[in-house]
Amino acid sequence: MRSPASRRSLACLLLAQASGVCAAQSPFATRVLEYTPSPGQNVGHAAFNDPSRALGPPVGGGTSAADNSKVVTLGGFGGSITLGFDHAIIDRPPTATNPTGADLIVFGNAFWAGGNPDLRWAEPGVIEVSRDDNTNGLADDTWYVVRGSHLPQVPQQSYAAVTFESGATRSGYRIEDGAFLGASPVLQNPLGSGLQGAYGYADCAPTLALGDFDGDGTPDRDDADPAWFYTVP
Repeated sequence: MRSPASRRSLACLLLAQASGVCAAQSPFATRVLEYTPSPGQNVGHAAFNDPSRALGPPVGGGTSAADNSKVVTLGGFGGSITLGFDHAIIDRPPTATNPTGADLIVFGNAFWAGGNPDLRWAEPGVIEVSRDDNTNGLADDTWYVVRGSHLPQVPQQSYAAVTFESGATRSGYRIEDGAFLGASPVLQNPLGSGLQGAYGYADCAPTLALGDFDGDGTPDRDDADPAWFYTVP
């Protein structure tokens, strides 16, 4: 279970390359373009400040006990990590099995507080996506905010300076603690019925252990493929 010392805030950035398709595509991020944590917990801790841990498949601990072995701290509000993929991310429309039309997932170490699925220890973060239009391999093109469930309707394209609760600024949109967090990083489901009431951010829901299809904490299949298990919304 995550201790208070391992808490971190998230504000993840992702870069999808448009310049060609690699022969062996990975469904997970393959490179770190930038890592700029803000002053905060565990920034100086070797177990949490290695950005390469964000590459490849996640490691899940389940609904009641998070696994921190692949967690990267972003420090306080305003910290960010920019990851790159070896192929373009395709914007696909919603389907019956993917009603929100999620095209990418950012994993964190949230878990159910006290076993209650409507009360989660979580630190939601803003996600932004960019495409390497100028094909220089750098994250210097236009960025697009992934609109979360608590963000107001915004133009599809934006690059606005925002003041977070701590006073730090960076591109994105303001996230207020009072919007979906209390005094502590406990996310309360606004629907209160077991339905997913907060979405569009990083680290809202627990990352299940590989092969745990029913979320009971015990893998149901030992041969589950991470490339499939962790890429289905």
